Amino acid sequence: MRHQKFRGNVFVANLPKGYTDVQLAQAFDRFGIVMGACLARDLATGEVKGHGLVDLAPKGAAEQA
Repeated sequence: MRHQKFRGNVFVANLPKGYTDVQLAQAFDRFGIVMGACLARDLATGEVKGHGLVDLAPKGAAEQA
């Protein structure tokens, strides 16, 4: 069970199998400061679902990405 809900300002879909939170964060480094990146996971198995969220700063970085 997750203790916190991650809130990002960019939704990313169709991620390849085996993609990691770190790779997701690195993919958005060029757009601004990555405050966090989190892949969605199946609650029962922990397997990555192929989409996730990135939290970017400053405010305009999400629109640019």
